[in-house]
Amino acid sequence: MTIDLVTMFSVPWSKLIYLDISFTRVGRTVPPSLSNSTSLTVFLADGCSIEGSIPPSITKLKKLRILMLNDNDITGQLPQNNLNGDTPLSLFRKSRLDRISFGVSGLSVEINDQDQSLVQTFQPEILEFTSCNMRGEIPKFFSNLTILVILILANNSLSGAIPYWLFNLPALSVLDLSMNNFKGVIPPTIQLKSSPYPTIISLADNNLQGPIPSKFENVNVINLSLTNLVGSIPTQIGEVHGIRSISLSGNKIHGPIPESLCQAANVLQVLDLSSNSLSGTIRRNLSNFKSLIYLNLGENKLTGSVPKELERVTSLRYLDLNGNEFEGSFPTAIQKFQDLKMLNLAGNRFEGRIPKNNLSGPLPENLDGLKMMTKTQNQTTIFGYFYSLKFTGAQLEIVTKRQTRFLVSVCSYNTGFDVSSNALTGKIPEKIGLLNGIPFLNLSHNNLTGLIPKTIGEMISLESLDLSYNQLTGEITVTLTLLNFLAYLNLSYNNLSGRIPTNPQFDTLYQDGTAYVGNKYLCGTPDGMNCSNN
Repeated sequence: MTIDLVTMFSVPWSKLIYLDISFTRVGRTVPPSLSNSTSLTVFLADGCSIEGSIPPSITKLKKLRILMLNDNDITGQLPQNNLNGDTPLSLFRKSRLDRISFGVSGLSVEINDQDQSLVQTFQPEILEFTSCNMRGEIPKFFSNLTILVILILANNSLSGAIPYWLFNLPALSVLDLSMNNFKGVIPPTIQLKSSPYPTIISLADNNLQGPIPSKFENVNVINLSLTNLVGSIPTQIGEVHGIRSISLSGNKIHGPIPESLCQAANVLQVLDLSSNSLSGTIRRNLSNFKSLIYLNLGENKLTGSVPKELERVTSLRYLDLNGNEFEGSFPTAIQKFQDLKMLNLAGNRFEGRIPKNNLSGPLPENLDGLKMMTKTQNQTTIFGYFYSLKFTGAQLEIVTKRQTRFLVSVCSYNTGFDVSSNALTGKIPEKIGLLNGIPFLNLSHNNLTGLIPKTIGEMISLESLDLSYNQLTGEITVTLTLLNFLAYLNLSYNNLSGRIPTNPQFDTLYQDGTAYVGNKYLCGTPDGMNCSNN
């Protein structure tokens, strides 16, 4: 749908109250004539490819309460005003705006701390200035915003220490300072005021230092990923009442996972401790997490086996244990995870067979017990809150299409199955074909034997299939040519034989010549070995 704002507002809309043109193809500037809509209280124009600057005439919209211009191509600074002073935000001095969002808009925002009169008349509830080229320290101006509920200043160039007074704002529920250049130590106690809204603290991806704060109060979501934190996980963190998400990935944390983290009364739904130096075993009382949806312990130094008690966490949808030193047989605990959407056990020392009968469900013989992997469309809502997943910092590392990908939004890749680089033996189960909702399957670098199941051709959502470095035998099943979305195939270094299947789409998968190397009895394209008539 294409909308011409200039034409649309060539006549006054004096009674227009609410205007939402988000994600429509506007592709023009905000016309000065918009100010003729004097009754306008809500203007939503996210993702509209709006260009140019914001016209100063927008200050005439005295009833405007909500202004959202996220994900556009707006440039320049907030318009200079004709009131007094040179503070761009003083544009809103006499406005009734209580929600302003310019995330990823290209706009530059500057705030003058000296303009005290602005504070007296401008008291918003929501401020979002993501990717707005903000520099310097956090303005003291924010300390006087007594009804501010949400403050998002992510992905700017803010620096200096994070001021302690930010955590004392009387109405603040969401604070996102991620992806800046803040330095210094995080306060030992992070305490927000009691709030009817979900409370979220995200300080991820900064240049902080020191230990993890030992005390959190009235915080539902904690994201301290990629902040250079050191030391061990404080035992008190498991005692935070109402904590829903803890993300501490990509730091320099060592030691065991504290037993106190797994409180019986815990309502935790997201736990990401990946890419640290944690040691020891997985706590058996992890089974206390009755609401856990996302668990990522990947890229640590954890040892031992995966405890059977983990099977009690039947709510799990994302499980990543890759890159540790786990050993023993393939963990049978996953048989209970009927809602599992993504599994990554790569880079451990698991051995034995992929369970044939342990993954039960409506068809209890095989892998079809992973019900969420049999659906082509899945959506996960963590907490049920609007701002939930955006701030958890939850991410997954997967290897698909020969590339390591970090999925920072786990909803962006519905499901997947990765048990590569272990010591698994036996045949690939026939019922694996029932997992027709997964876009990637990686069983590479194991000791799997037997034929490639014909049922893989029923995995209609597959985009990436890697069975390389096993001991598979027989012909490549022609059913693989039915996978219309397949963009990456690797069957190299097995004992496959016979003619390579061909069709126009399938032929594009081995143009680089690596999909079949190490299978000396294959014939046909791409290696040029002629197939006999037999």
